[in-house]
Amino acid sequence: MKIKGVIFDLDGTLLDTLDGIIYTLNKIGRRYGKSFTKKDFLPLWGLSAEEILSKLFNISDEELIREIANNWIREFRETLTNTKLVKLFPDTIMVLQELKRFGIKIGVSTSAPKLVTEHVLDKFSLRKYIDAYTSRDDVEKGKPDPEIFLKTANKLGLRSEEVIIVGDTKFDILAGIRGGFITVLIDHYNRYRSIDFDPKPHKVVKNFREFLNYVTSLLN
Repeated sequence: MKIKGVIFDLDGTLLDTLDGIIYTLNKIGRRYGKSFTKKDFLPLWGLSAEEILSKLFNISDEELIREIANNWIREFRETLTNTKLVKLFPDTIMVLQELKRFGIKIGVSTSAPKLVTEHVLDKFSLRKYIDAYTSRDDVEKGKPDPEIFLKTANKLGLRSEEVIIVGDTKFDILAGIRGGFITVLIDHYNRYRSIDFDPKPHKVVKNFREFLNYVTSLLN
C-alpha cells in the first residue's frame, strides 16, 4: 500500500513545548502549593490537560480540574505569545516541505485544545503545510483511543493503512496502532533508551531527517 499521508502529533513532535509546559505548570501549581519537574510530567504527556492535572494535583473534582485546566491553557497561550520557551524543532519546516514535495497529505492530531492549536499554527506559519487538523475539542475520546487520528485521516480522505502516525509518546503509538496506522515514534528528547511499551511502534527515529529516510524507503 502506497503511503499517501502523514499525521503528526503537535506538542513534543512538531513543536518543542516541554520547557513552556513545565514553566506554566509550575506557575499554576504555586497557587496550590505544588511544584513539578519534567520527571513528574513526562509519563503523562499525550493525555488531555484534564487527565494530566487530575493525576498531578491528585484531584477528582471535575469542576476544579476544569478550572485549573482553563487557567493552564491561558497561561500557556501567554507563554507561547510572550516568551521563546516554545519553538519549532530543528527541521520541522524542512520535513513538512519535503512531504509536500513528495505529494503527501499532512495532518495534525493533538490533545491540545482548538484555541491553542490554531494559535500555534498561526504563530509558526504552519497552516500552509497542513491539510487537516483535529484537536481534543473535536473528539469524544482522547488518546490512546484512535478517534483523533481516524478523524484526521477521514478529513484527508485516506484510509488508515495509507497513513503514517508520528508522535513522541506511548499514547500516540497506542492510538495509531489501534487505528490500523503505520506508527513512528520520534524521540527528540532521548527519553527512550529502549521501547518499554507494547505494542511497539513500527519505527523509532531521533529526528526528522531519520524520519524522511524512512518515508523515502517506504515510497521506494
